[in-house]
Amino acid sequence: MASSVQYDEVQTEAMRELAKFSANAENQKQFAAADGFLLALKKLMLCSQNCDVHRCVATVVANMAQTCPSKLVETGVGQALCTFLSDLTRGVDQRQCQRESVRALTTLIKASQSRADDGVVQQQPIKHKEPGLVESANRVLSDMLGACTDSRLQAMCRKALARSG
Repeated sequence: MASSVQYDEVQTEAMRELAKFSANAENQKQFAAADGFLLALKKLMLCSQNCDVHRCVATVVANMAQTCPSKLVETGVGQALCTFLSDLTRGVDQRQCQRESVRALTTLIKASQSRADDGVVQQQPIKHKEPGLVESANRVLSDMLGACTDSRLQAMCRKALARSG
């Protein structure tokens, strides 16, 4: 049992450091180019039971969505966020993970609708490459808005829904 707890602590600390590094645009591009990095983020979002890990993964995704949205969408990270957020039974202890995940999803959708990976406005938004992402996000955000009693999270969901049009 001690090794499981120790592994969980190491995983949490590693994700905290990656969240810090992801604030830098150059690091974001390096992360996106690293073999298996985005798939590992997706797996952590879907499989980890640790809300600190979820929060840090969402921070990394939100930061990377500003520079590398198509890579996140192509690897299914956006859909993983929707899957994570679709669990409406999460407790108060996981509110910050939910808020950060909504921020990540909002940033990803906003960025994917207006920017290419090099920061140039696109002619064809990424949502056409992953047609289900915007619809999944809108459904999940609407469900959260109806089920959640946290006013900050509700405001974030309203803002995200307004942005996704």
